[in-house]
Amino acid sequence: MTGLPIILRVLLGSILITGGIIGMVIPVVPGLPLLILGLSIGLTWHPRGLALWRRMKAAALRLLARIFGRRKSAPEIKPES
Repeated sequence: MTGLPIILRVLLGSILITGGIIGMVIPVVPGLPLLILGLSIGLTWHPRGLALWRRMKAAALRLLARIFGRRKSAPEIKPES
């Protein structure tokens, strides 16, 4: 019985990945969230897929930290009195 949940998980992940790709081409449904959800469901059942998912997640977090994390604040302008 352990094979059935894995098959269903891969099938659901494949459907979501396909829907995400179609959604990126046709902007009726949000493509990127469906693609990310499909990858997370479809890949993480296997150890190699889980390692790939963790590498992609770390790379995305590094990119977000580079974009949003290192903003320098503007120098404060003191009003003249």
